[in-house]
Amino acid sequence: MGEHTQSPHERIITLAAYARDRRTFKGPDVGRDIPGYRGLDAEALRKKLQRDRDELRERFGIVIEW
Repeated sequence: MGEHTQSPHERIITLAAYARDRRTFKGPDVGRDIPGYRGLDAEALRKKLQRDRDELRERFGIVIEW
């Protein structure tokens, strides 16, 4: 069975839940644990995470720091 592909909204909500459930984590942890970020090189992962963190902060008031 192929890996599930996440929509952008699904990926962002998964990121918010992931951050809520963990005290500390780093970008590579997200790249390993959340399907919507898997397979990205370090720079692409950094950019996608930053965009998603910005959207969570701007649209929902959710601040994710690490």
